[in-house]
Amino acid sequence: MKKQVFKKARTYILFVIVIIGLFFYFNSKAKITSLVNKTSIVNRVVNKTVSASGSVKSRNEADMSFSSGGQLRYLYVSEGQKIITGQLLASIDNQSQSQTLQYYKDAWDIAIKEKELFKNNKDQNIDLLHGEKAYNIKLEEYNQQISQAEANYKIYLSALGKTNIYAPFNATVIEITKKIGENAAANETVVKVADLDKLYFEISVDQSDYGNIKTGQETILNFDSYDGLDFNGAVNELPTQANPDSSDFTVKVDINKTPDLNLWIGMTGDAYMITQSSVSEVPSLIYNEIQKDEVGKPFVWVVDNGRIAKQYIDVGIEGDIYTEVKTKVDKQIVVPSSDGEQIKEGYIAKVIN
Repeated sequence: MKKQVFKKARTYILFVIVIIGLFFYFNSKAKITSLVNKTSIVNRVVNKTVSASGSVKSRNEADMSFSSGGQLRYLYVSEGQKIITGQLLASIDNQSQSQTLQYYKDAWDIAIKEKELFKNNKDQNIDLLHGEKAYNIKLEEYNQQISQAEANYKIYLSALGKTNIYAPFNATVIEITKKIGENAAANETVVKVADLDKLYFEISVDQSDYGNIKTGQETILNFDSYDGLDFNGAVNELPTQANPDSSDFTVKVDINKTPDLNLWIGMTGDAYMITQSSVSEVPSLIYNEIQKDEVGKPFVWVVDNGRIAKQYIDVGIEGDIYTEVKTKVDKQIVVPSSDGEQIKEGYIAKVIN
């Protein structure tokens, strides 16, 4: 009998201890305060992009050099100057060559004048040569002299062209690498030119992203020289094979130039090719303001009667910065006030911002 009473008393005491423990546990949890910041759903365009770095290039670029070496004697242009096709840009020392060229030009002119003089005195020359047949033979000799003199002149003119540099197309001088008086070796770049009206942005795209890119795809461009400014563009050209060295793909993006802002060859920056867009503004939150439970279902923290609670939501486009929220949320959405702040369902919400 005593044993049964003792056993019942012990069971009762254990039960009371458990109840008291649970009471203090839940009571203490209910009193835990979490510091949180307020946030809210905002209507904005949500974009998902593929990004890559690159630099500005021109579809018409040329590194101009002399075919033969020599001392740079003349520079007829300066950096930043616009030039037209065929314009003389620079010359190396060619004084002796010019004199020789003039000699061949004079010889050609003299041969032509001698022939004309011979033809103008045809009757007299027929008599002197004792017949028209001899006259015609002599006339043919003049024609051969003229042809030879012309050939000599054009051959040397071609050789003299190696001492000059001419503009290959309408362009702008973007760099001059030599000063007057300096020596320029054969095929050493002296003047760099480019057509600044035909600029594009060249980027290297990783193979994992290449499948998401299409010709004509809208692209946002940010240049290091214009921090915070967006330029618009579009994918113009996609390669059919990867670069053998890096296994990346080289992609060309057209640039919609802004009249008030200059773009130059070699400017660096980033391209953001839009692979998915909401087109118009949609309700959204910053991506890290949305949480996911253990099975990956999205939710937000809200304040319900002063305490923190979960509200599950449906999401749309998950962009680079913002995520579309398809569920209407009437309660105040909150996020931890700092990275180390604990936030759990049932905690008292202390809003500090």
